[in-house]
Amino acid sequence: MDTRKYLTACLEQSRSELTDNILPFWMEHGLDRVNGGVYTCLDRDGQLMDSTKSVWFQGRFGFIAAFAYNNIEKRSEWLEASKSCLDFIEAHCFDTDGHMFFEVMADGTPLRKRRYVFSEGFAAIAHSEYALATGDVNHAKRALEIFDSIIRMLHTPGFLEPKYLPAQESRGHSITMILVNTAARIREALLHFGLEGAERLTAEIDRSIHALRTYFMHPEFEALLECVGPNGEFIENINGKERIITEEEELPDAIRDSMENFCYDEKYREFNELFSHLEDGNASARFVATVFPEITVTSRAQERELMLPKKPVQEPADDENSGGEA
Repeated sequence: MDTRKYLTACLEQSRSELTDNILPFWMEHGLDRVNGGVYTCLDRDGQLMDSTKSVWFQGRFGFIAAFAYNNIEKRSEWLEASKSCLDFIEAHCFDTDGHMFFEVMADGTPLRKRRYVFSEGFAAIAHSEYALATGDVNHAKRALEIFDSIIRMLHTPGFLEPKYLPAQESRGHSITMILVNTAARIREALLHFGLEGAERLTAEIDRSIHALRTYFMHPEFEALLECVGPNGEFIENINGKERIITEEEELPDAIRDSMENFCYDEKYREFNELFSHLEDGNASARFVATVFPEITVTSRAQERELMLPKKPVQEPADDENSGGEA
């Protein structure tokens, strides 16, 4: 295989999917042109299912739209969408203590707060990317302010509720993952404008990477664990094991469980209808071959046989119930 050609094809496919499918869908159906921001509960046809807005998503889409403007094409509608999300965030999504809400109504009325700071992370990178797109240094400064607020909340005892009660102390890698990405994106904007703070962000990235290596990387599982004890201990219950898949034969159940969470997707539904009765350990290969037919999958069995659904074996009718309803 020509690696360069393969990667080039992947790049073009990803670019096409983003510009011809994903962004047009959300620009047409998701943008709230009355209140600002973006709706986040749409069906596959773009119909609004629920006007509740995820605050995470406001920052995510604000970042994506600005990043697309900076790196794909200078489309003014993308930049306007990013600004709409940022304006909505600043007007409605911060509580008086600096902690962002988790969900708001269409008009920005607060609905829920949670113990996370991920909304802040996405809002920060949306500001930093918008700063690069517009040349407005104030958005870069605002990104750093939000990041400093994240660090303050994380290191203020009692500000954020612990995930578990003292009976099971733990740490999760999600915040390290978010901090690495958030700091890296903001650092790019700070360096672009010649602002102070880049070294501090680099130090935060280094601390997060150190935590990943020290606590979450477990060579004995050949895995990066998501939830561990305070010192990286393996947790002997579902909370410690739910993210670990170490043996190939465990994949089918994991993938099948994931598919159940996406039953609204026609492709997943079709897959379940065709193959749910098969228990031959090849669900992963069959799933990829069904949903992504352009990808060649090597399996423990013949792919051709996997793609041919077998009719379920019908049991003989029970004489007692064969003449009517059971």
